[in-house]
Amino acid sequence: DVVNYEEFSRNLTNEEQQQLLKYLPVVDTAKLPDSLKIMFDSFQFKEDLTYFQKLLGEGVLDISLLGANPEDCKTLKRLA
Repeated sequence: DVVNYEEFSRNLTNEEQQQLLKYLPVVDTAKLPDSLKIMFDSFQFKEDLTYFQKLLGEGVLDISLLGANPEDCKTLKRLA
């Protein structure tokens, strides 16, 4: 319920939004804001977000684990 188009628009500055939009495929940014609204409402987005939350909850994305390779940590930060 927190990750949706309204929250994206309200809580992020225009600059922050533009930084995030560059990571999206053209289909999600071609006809703003409608294409972005559709993306947030899509089944695939919701499914991927649920999977991401599961990984966070399981600690898979915890870069503070002992023995973590610094390069792996950089990659993980970038992907997250």
